Amino acid sequence: GETSSSITVTWGVPAANGAPLQRYLVYACDDSTHTCTVVEAAADASSANVSGLASGRNFTVLVETLNSIGSSGNASSAPVSYTTHDVPMQGYEPYRAPSLEGLDATTNIHVMWLPPFDN
Repeated sequence: GETSSSITVTWGVPAANGAPLQRYLVYACDDSTHTCTVVEAAADASSANVSGLASGRNFTVLVETLNSIGSSGNASSAPVSYTTHDVPMQGYEPYRAPSLEGLDATTNIHVMWLPPFDN
């Protein structure tokens, strides 16, 4: 699941592949800044929460396995995309447009808005 600043990633436990699994590394990489947040998970885990992420951003997530032989690299999982929820700046509430009743096919409406502050 996603929140405005975190992603919970789940996975299936892979085969030991020659040596017992020691741990997982979960990478959440911001598609805009190309920076990654890395979280370590225990060998018996099947999920991890990656927190401290920017809101309203797309992240590519990979899970890497490690054992005494080495790392699986990116081969542990196919990349998965997540988007953190966008939240209004503190003190600002989302604008809710009034209901526009009584319009017909000949009515013109002019709509304007400003981009988000963090865009």
